[in-house]
Amino acid sequence: MAQVRVHVFDTDLINYYGKVVVLDRRLALSLQEQGKVKLIAPKRNRKRKSIKKKTKKYSWLREQPDRQKALEYLRRFQIHWNIGDIWKVNSILNIGAYEQRFHFADDLRDSGAVVDVLEIDKERCKWVQSLDWVSNVYCGNVIHINKICKEKYDLIFWSHGPALLYRTAVAPTIKKLERLAKMVVILTPYGRYIYGLTSNLSQIDLNKSSLYPRDFEALGFNTHKIGRVDGGSTTSLLAWKECR
Repeated sequence: MAQVRVHVFDTDLINYYGKVVVLDRRLALSLQEQGKVKLIAPKRNRKRKSIKKKTKKYSWLREQPDRQKALEYLRRFQIHWNIGDIWKVNSILNIGAYEQRFHFADDLRDSGAVVDVLEIDKERCKWVQSLDWVSNVYCGNVIHINKICKEKYDLIFWSHGPALLYRTAVAPTIKKLERLAKMVVILTPYGRYIYGLTSNLSQIDLNKSSLYPRDFEALGFNTHKIGRVDGGSTTSLLAWKECR
């Protein structure tokens, strides 16, 4: 689907006015109708000069003082626009959480649902257990979810996690999740995610596979993407499926 550049004018993005982000055209038109963004008209073709000027590319998300908050805002709208209010359910299993990075924690806490969490690291599990709104904490690897958890959930929510698995483990793991949920919702970077030389992430937090819409569509999922393919932290690939 064609992509367009837009200026952001939403009041929830304080100090982000006039910044530019790339969205697919259908989503951009919907946001423009709500007054959240304004499409940037494409430049007319000009005659090429013999000497090409070097231009510096800027990324709207990379310029933000709190990039994670800005990206989560876009992902939250991406979910709501494509699926609706996924949090209006009775039970949720969230996969992956720790103190420095708990995606959509506010949405999970305010949902009113019974929220369980699966986390691979034992020390991080201790922190999650300290949250009074989390009911059960399962400590283990998601690839063994069928052995760790026997509960059934209205929603299993997995943000970023699939890319942390080796590619051969992604599809089998997702199929296991489908057996435990009425709906599975997944967020992951759109394609390759290249880390800088100064990255100090632990091995369990490093991406081990690059995922694209076709990887989820082959499993019967619907998909939607934000950003340019292989754009790393400035992208979002959403996949969702009603399982039973």
